[in-house]
Amino acid sequence: MGRIRGRNNRAVKINHDTFDFWTRNNAWVLGLLTADGSIGGKARPQEFKLYSTDLELLEAVKSVFQSEKKIYVNQGVKGRLGKKPVGSLFISSNKMMNFFREINAVGNKDIRNPFPFIPDEYKWSFIKGLFDGDGNGYKGHFAIAGRELLIEQVYHWICRQIGKKPNKLYKSTSTNKTVYFQMGKADSAIVLAFIEKEAAGTYSSEKYKRFGEILAA
Repeated sequence: MGRIRGRNNRAVKINHDTFDFWTRNNAWVLGLLTADGSIGGKARPQEFKLYSTDLELLEAVKSVFQSEKKIYVNQGVKGRLGKKPVGSLFISSNKMMNFFREINAVGNKDIRNPFPFIPDEYKWSFIKGLFDGDGNGYKGHFAIAGRELLIEQVYHWICRQIGKKPNKLYKSTSTNKTVYFQMGKADSAIVLAFIEKEAAGTYSSEKYKRFGEILAA
C-alpha cells in the first residue's frame, strides 16, 4: 500500500501491489483495461485510465486497487456513449505499469495482448472483463470485439474449453482494424456457466447481467 500524487498534487492512497499475484479480480480489471482502457502514453507513461457510463463498474475497479482516487463525472455528449454521464478513473503506478509492460499490456490496441501471460485459472475472469469492455450479448449471443491477434487467441481458447470447433472471425463494419467472434445461444449458455463458476466474486456489469437474463428467459 502506498500513496501517489494525484492530478491536483494531493496524496492519494492506492495498493501498488495489486498485481503481485493473480486473482480473479485483478484478471477481470486487466481484461476491462485491455478492451476499453488506455494503458500508458507519452504524456503520462505511468498512468492507466478508464472511461465508462457504468459508474458502479468504475467504483468496482477502484475497490480492486484499494484506491481513494476520485472518479470524475462529466455529462455525456451526443454520440457513441449517448448522453449518459461519463465517469473517468485515472490510476498512476510505476510498479504496476512495469508489470503491464512485462506481459505486453501497454500501448495501443494494435500491439497489446496480455492473454498468453494469464494463468488458465484466471482466463475466464479476464474474458469477463473483455466482455464488459468490448463485448455484446445481443439476443443471448456471446460476442467480443477487438484486434485480431487478441480476439483469435481468446476465441480459440474458449472453443477448446467448451469442446467447439472455431468458426471464422468477422470483420467490423465500423473499422478494418477490428474483428469479433459471436457464439450461438447454446454455446453462449455454456460460456456463461463457465464464467459464473470460474469468475465468481468479480463485478457483474449491467451489460453482463442483461446477457444472463436473456439466456435465462
